[in-house]
Amino acid sequence: MIAGLTLLMTPVGSSPVAACAVFVWLGFFGLGWYGPWVAYVTESAPPDKTGFALGLAMSVNQVAIVVMPPALGLLEDGTGSFTPVWGLLSLLTAVALMLTARGERRVARQSEKL
Repeated sequence: MIAGLTLLMTPVGSSPVAACAVFVWLGFFGLGWYGPWVAYVTESAPPDKTGFALGLAMSVNQVAIVVMPPALGLLEDGTGSFTPVWGLLSLLTAVALMLTARGERRVARQSEKL
């Protein structure tokens, strides 16, 4: 995801054919996340908090789905370029990856203690 979004910030992103190819690739890998994400959220939650964790995650996800398109559109309108939009999405993806990795390391350490 980060590589594809970064690629869109280069001159490749200015070519409609190349950008479409990147969008297809991002769509396949970026939009196919929902089912595995739901499974990950439920498996990561404590057994007695699964419903709460899934409900909270789904609520935050839905708010992001509503807020991000207009926010990214305003960013593009304000800057006159999609480069900051792709950069912001790349940054948010990297942050999510780091937070997930940190959580996984924490869970692994707790499992080792048991």
